[in-house]
Amino acid sequence: MRFSMGKREVEIFLVVVLFFVFFCQKFIFAQEDASKKPGFLEPEIVDQWFDNTVGKKIESVVGNRKIAIDYIPYHDDFYDQFGKMSPFDFTLGFTLANMYLWRGQNLGNDTSWQPYVTVSPDFEPIGDVSFTFWSNITQHLEGKDDSEYDFIVDYSLPMLDTLKKLGCDVDGVPYIIKKLADFSFQTGYIYYWFPPVTDDSHEVYFGQAYNWPLHPYWKVYNDFDSGKGLWWETGVSQDFDLKLFTLSTFASLGYNHRQWGESSALQTLLFGASVPVPIGKHMVIEPFLSYSKRLKRTFTQDGTDLTRDEIYGGFNYTLNF
Repeated sequence: MRFSMGKREVEIFLVVVLFFVFFCQKFIFAQEDASKKPGFLEPEIVDQWFDNTVGKKIESVVGNRKIAIDYIPYHDDFYDQFGKMSPFDFTLGFTLANMYLWRGQNLGNDTSWQPYVTVSPDFEPIGDVSFTFWSNITQHLEGKDDSEYDFIVDYSLPMLDTLKKLGCDVDGVPYIIKKLADFSFQTGYIYYWFPPVTDDSHEVYFGQAYNWPLHPYWKVYNDFDSGKGLWWETGVSQDFDLKLFTLSTFASLGYNHRQWGESSALQTLLFGASVPVPIGKHMVIEPFLSYSKRLKRTFTQDGTDLTRDEIYGGFNYTLNF
């Protein structure tokens, strides 16, 4: 079969080729000065756009003095010195919320306190590993208040930094190729222990988080014990500088494939915002409010509906050193 192009097709083809060449020249192969305008796949481009369109107007009214405590005498000095001497990084914190909400499921419809501690060694040659103990205590649960203890091992590998450590000239490749490798691979293991029912479960997960505008990510969790199913999640997040404070926003979609249930569905849309307020150099208090929207019903074997629409709020406290 013979194929031929008329004059009109040739003109369209040439326009497409010229546009492609222009695009490559402008965005891909051009060596941009890092001190000038950020590339179109840099996360800073969203910050720059927001500051130019909204931030400067807010600053003209309220100034640029953030709601925060910059320094706490003795307290910050102590943790500065401890951090220099310790071979480990520590994060202590808790969440106080109006319920225990987990992957769209209301597991405790009363005040929940969720303390945790994370330890990460400073001496990893490649990547970052951390160990976390997390717990949930919800009031007025049947049996007793202690509802869950989690033991988490997490490993993340920043791909671009790893390639540099291995001797790859990542700055010499086309911009688009470099940004395709600008992500962190994450994997880990979670052991769930449920004291009220003396039950437990095991889960492994992996995913990627991209250093792109809106910070997109995806994760897949495989429960291979009591939960017996997959949870797939993808989402975005973005901070907005409102001068007096920073507004951290996020949104995520969750797909449940028979995890703790008998059905598969695009189950939950979760979105919300928080306001992190620094208290000195090592502490942050962060009030938050979110909304979990049930997209489709999912059921357990006995017909119990796993999810419904929920308003989830409270605050986080963290101490890093």
